[in-house]
Amino acid sequence: MNERTDERVAILETDVAVIQSNYVRQDAFAQTNGKIDRNFAELNGKIGRNFAELNGKIDSNYASLDGKIDRNFAELNGKIDGNYASLDGKMDRNFAELNGKMDRNFAELNGKIDRNFAELNGKIDSNYASLDGKIDSNYASLNGKIDNNFVILNGKIDANFAALDGKIDRVAMTILKWTFGMQISIAAFLLAAIKYL
Repeated sequence: MNERTDERVAILETDVAVIQSNYVRQDAFAQTNGKIDRNFAELNGKIGRNFAELNGKIDSNYASLDGKIDRNFAELNGKIDGNYASLDGKMDRNFAELNGKMDRNFAELNGKIDRNFAELNGKIDSNYASLDGKIDSNYASLNGKIDNNFVILNGKIDANFAALDGKIDRVAMTILKWTFGMQISIAAFLLAAIKYL
């Protein structure tokens, strides 16, 4: 990756397109006439579909970046809100129903529920995975205990992280690239709203 920014951002009203490096819009993505909310490209080329209508069919699955629906992904009949892929292929399911079961765990990117992740009975909002496998728990109750710490992606609470007495609205991962090629992962707390007692 060179020093200049290679990514392009475009505002699209009705469909999704790929903006190539020469700023040419590629319209290979199928027309959508529903809302696609908070989608993020995954490392495997999938994106979140969040109840958009694609080619006349309400789609609750995932779509590949070429616009085709991924039929291998389990059908969803609940909202997936604020999905972020982690490096181990997990994503936030945020109280969606998967295959007829209310899921408060995490799901693999193939649509299967990760039963190894501890059951959550609170909302996890605006999650961002960091390279060390930690996520923001944002006042979720984990195994019956209110957790104001961070949670490791295996569902265990990171007791080494100091308990917070306020809400973290957004947590983002930042990767700094040094001139000698070394990369360092830093969890950057953006727009943190900490309420003190």
